[in-house]
Amino acid sequence: SAELPSVSMAHEATVTVKKMGGSRDIAMLDFPAGYMMPNFDPDELVTEIRLPLWPKGHGYGFVEFARRHGDFAITSSAVLLDVEDGGSIKRASVTVGGVGPSPLRVASVEESLIGQVGTVDVFTQIAEQCRGIEAMEDVYAPAWYRQHLAVVLTRRALAKAFSSAEYGTEIVLR
Repeated sequence: SAELPSVSMAHEATVTVKKMGGSRDIAMLDFPAGYMMPNFDPDELVTEIRLPLWPKGHGYGFVEFARRHGDFAITSSAVLLDVEDGGSIKRASVTVGGVGPSPLRVASVEESLIGQVGTVDVFTQIAEQCRGIEAMEDVYAPAWYRQHLAVVLTRRALAKAFSSAEYGTEIVLR
């Protein structure tokens, strides 16, 4: 539910861990072992996180919902978009946090965005795919509510990312 793991997942970060005698790299996709559990040994220590740069002019958006300011997010959405001249999306990264034990890249949404020109209708339709996420339930929110938040927050993050891209246009959501 924290911001840094979601943003790291969206960027396809690499985490370096070290222990006596050596180090190894772990792709962020493989870093979570479970809820609040990293995928490294007790004698290893995180020493570096590398975030690959996206091309100049890409768009970005991050939106989260928490019960109170400063709390872990109940759900969040991190979006990166590479938009071509003319407004067509050529690369997308969509990560939803808070719905499961670790942030989730939503490949079906990413694939659906490729070749699309960003509009309110396109983002609304594509974000609906997040309703199919297998979300967790806890004392803070039922699964159906996290799924609903994933749809709404992803639509908002897509609009922000497209609006901030060099070749994107401003998307105003109502």
